[in-house]
Order: sequence, then C-alpha cells, then structure tokens
Amino acid sequence: MGACFWSYSKKISLKEIDTALLVETVVKYGDVDDIKLPFNHYNEADLKEIWLRRLVPDERFKKLNFYLARIFFNTDLDRFKQGIKGYDRAAKLRMLALPD
Repeated sequence: MGACFWSYSKKISLKEIDTALLVETVVKYGDVDDIKLPFNHYNEADLKEIWLRRLVPDERFKKLNFYLARIFFNTDLDRFKQGIKGYDRAAKLRMLALPD
C-alpha cells in the first residue's frame, strides 16, 4: 500500500492523516488487497459514506465506482444514482429535446 502514499513522509502515522483522505486514496489507487484493508479498521457504513461523498460524484472513476458498488458495498449504483438529483439522464435528454 506504500505506493498509494508516495507523497507522504514514511514517518507519518495514520492518526496524522484524515480518515476520509486515507480511504479515498486507498480506494482510488490501491489494488484489491489494499482496498480490503480499511474494512478491517473502519466501520463499513463510514467507508460507504466516504465513497458516496468523495468518489461517486467524480465521473473519472465511473468504472471503479461500479466495481466498488458491486464487490465491496453490495449496492446497485445505477439504482442509487437514479435517486440523486442531477443523475437522471433521461430527464436531461427530454429537456434538450423540448422545442424552444
């Protein structure tokens, strides 16, 4: 997991790193074994909240988010996104198709 934190001093402790930043970095850049580690140290509901807040809205991580949703959080991301304002693609397309 050290490769995920190349920008940090090797002497830094976990207490000095913000939990949300730690989880976000591990999930974004870690391998499967790295991603499993936070589940051993943090509550799954807290991890899911961090993921929903910090990664799901970022379209650059679309494939990663679908993987995490299904494998780690047992969530249907498509269904979840439908409940979030701004993710309704069909509504956006209808608005674009309306005559002026």
